[in-house]
Amino acid sequence: MPSASRFEEIDGPSFVSDQPPWRPWQPSPVFRQRLALALLLAGCAPTASEPLRSPSPPPQPPSAPTPPPAPAPLPSAEPSPPSPPSPLARFFAAARALDEGSRAEPLRIAVFGDSHIQADHLTGRARKLLQERLGDAGLGFVHLGWRGYRHDGVRFERRGPFRTEPRPMSSSKPRGDGIYGLSGVRVVAEASSFARLSFATTPAPLLDVDLAYRLPTCPARVRIVASHGKGAARQEEVRTLACQEAEEPGPIEHLELTVSGENPALSLEVQEGQIEVFGLVVEAPSPGVVLDALGISGARAQTPLAWNREAFVDEVRRRDYDLVVLAYGTNDSVPASPSAVPAFGEHLHDLLDRLREAASQADCLVLGPMDRGEITRPDTAPASRIVELNEEAARVAEEAGCGFASLLDWMGGPGSIDVWANETPPLAQPDRIHLTQGGYDRLGERLAEALLEGLETPTSPGTAR
Repeated sequence: MPSASRFEEIDGPSFVSDQPPWRPWQPSPVFRQRLALALLLAGCAPTASEPLRSPSPPPQPPSAPTPPPAPAPLPSAEPSPPSPPSPLARFFAAARALDEGSRAEPLRIAVFGDSHIQADHLTGRARKLLQERLGDAGLGFVHLGWRGYRHDGVRFERRGPFRTEPRPMSSSKPRGDGIYGLSGVRVVAEASSFARLSFATTPAPLLDVDLAYRLPTCPARVRIVASHGKGAARQEEVRTLACQEAEEPGPIEHLELTVSGENPALSLEVQEGQIEVFGLVVEAPSPGVVLDALGISGARAQTPLAWNREAFVDEVRRRDYDLVVLAYGTNDSVPASPSAVPAFGEHLHDLLDRLREAASQADCLVLGPMDRGEITRPDTAPASRIVELNEEAARVAEEAGCGFASLLDWMGGPGSIDVWANETPPLAQPDRIHLTQGGYDRLGERLAEALLEGLETPTSPGTAR
């Protein structure tokens, strides 16, 4: 590399010699290359004041930049569609009004079903819990003179000739004139018959009693006594039902009474002829819950369809229900034919259609049947049929705009009847079809919880599995 002195000579002043005249110097290409190299080395070489440094590590490729946070979603141009209304929205609204003290009339519930409902254990427990929360507005529907019938909170007496119609009561085919009132059963009392019911509990100072009856033959004479009090303080109101001329039985009639005071009771004495009693309703003229248990042992979903439609619709309409509950399926699960499942759905649909005609203002709830064990009779479906009927009931309920709840699921699913039967104390009977008092109480508690959930969640759906 040329030294620094040569750079100075080259860059110094000109001088005179015997050489040809001077011309500006033009560096050669080689010189240009060497000069460029020298300048480059001079700029990179360390000076005395700059220590040597270890070479820098090779540059690392730039790391990938952290992606920015996802932008918040922009508000939709159109609002989200509202949630569909609960199938029990009207019932829940009425229950909340009762709970808040803004409803002055009873909240009325009807439960139609089979032997699980007739026994009034399940419904009795639900009634008690609902009335504890929302107020007690009376016993609701009660039969008079039916041997073996029970209702929570009522004591019965009877003597003399009575019979129940139709025979069998669970018939799915029309019997006689088909007029069997609200519950599908009429009690026929002959001359010299006597029946009495007394109330174990009195929810209010006054109770309104509505007796549904018919005098099928004339002449007839029946004495009705509403009483209260004991001993010398006992008071009575007496009514007499009578007819003289023989005529064809007419529509159902109603006798309205009021009982009040301590130890209220109602009695019936047939002095002449006959009387058909379709039951009576006991209500307090005040806010609270009334739950009618309308069950028939052995009934199927088809059973109410065998009753006179006009008479049944009239009696249901008279009750002005807020909620109608259907609890069938145990007896529908017995036939082995595969067509039994769609037939069950058709009967539920037709019954809901009839009830909607009678109680258009009421919401509806379908209860899928509870678990059962195997039945050894021939031509009987396996216990798994209960699952199919629950699925069919849920389908019909959805199509009809009703709520749905599964008693099978509440018990714990298929096979739970065996678990319940082996509990200590047992929750199911040895027949693996019916429950004990404790088992019915447990399902009654679940039903009450489902009907009270609307008090906590106004938009709660009406389906609870």
